[in-house]
Amino acid sequence: MKNLYTAAFLFVFISAGAQMNSAMGFTENNGQYQTQPGDSRTILFKSMNSDPQIFITTEGLTYVFAGNVKKGDDNVRSSGEYSSIDMKLDGATITKENVVVENEIPGISNYYYPFCPNGILNVHSYQKVTIKNIYPGIDWVIGANEKDGMYHDFIVHAGADASRIKTIFFGVDQINVTDDGKLEYFSRFGKVTEGKLNTYIEATGEHIPSAYQLSGNRMIYSLPKKAKKANVVIDPPLAWSSSQASSDMDYGYATTAAKDGTGDVLVTGTTLGTNFPTMNAYQGLLYGFQDMVVFRLNAAGTRLWSTYYGGLGDEDGKGISSDNTGN
Repeated sequence: MKNLYTAAFLFVFISAGAQMNSAMGFTENNGQYQTQPGDSRTILFKSMNSDPQIFITTEGLTYVFAGNVKKGDDNVRSSGEYSSIDMKLDGATITKENVVVENEIPGISNYYYPFCPNGILNVHSYQKVTIKNIYPGIDWVIGANEKDGMYHDFIVHAGADASRIKTIFFGVDQINVTDDGKLEYFSRFGKVTEGKLNTYIEATGEHIPSAYQLSGNRMIYSLPKKAKKANVVIDPPLAWSSSQASSDMDYGYATTAAKDGTGDVLVTGTTLGTNFPTMNAYQGLLYGFQDMVVFRLNAAGTRLWSTYYGGLGDEDGKGISSDNTGN
């Protein structure tokens, strides 16, 4: 499958109108995110404030990780590369017409790119996206919030067949089910973990035994037949890990706990890298030989925002603190 790199990094590095918002959720695609030529997928939504970047497409989910590769000798500046994992729901019907959104996030985003000089305006974001009937009688729910992070569930309505949910993974270097029942899949620069399945009857919360059934890069959910008698929720907890660094020299000098009650952590340091992973950046590019960097992580370690800060000279970030309102 072709990757979504063009869409991902055009937004991250040169979007002029994205809202400065630390909320977690998904931004609708009104044309600002585009796949590469020849890719038949359509991007429906893109994650806000997540690392990796996550896309909801007409085939499933795509995770895009930034990585670090040193090229040449010590006198040559490093360059960054990327890897992606595509989680394709085989045979699913995922269309914009079947999307239901909930929990709109305050604020809008405006995008100005060379291909849309007049702007793509008034773009909305949401904390919950439901795609109805991706398989007969089965809905797919993708959500994100500050408390739970990102999650995705399948709602299997009474009489529907959960075995129709078939996932194919592309771009994985390794995939396996661990001894404690977790599904792990790796790309060159990142890892996704789907925790031990939490499957239950929606009305009563009664637990239903379930497991990942893996064959090569294909996976189905194994459930008992009695699950067909009621609405069932299949909940694979999500987690991932990736780099917080550029491909050149990075130095972390100071951290502090935010004093605004969020449990967030603020970090500052210095980078020589031209591809430090910025997000909602005040300054998106390296100006001098080295610049200060500042970023904020939530309690789960997810980056909420990160920025360069410096001029044409050399700047270091050696200390950091915050006030009670998060400044």
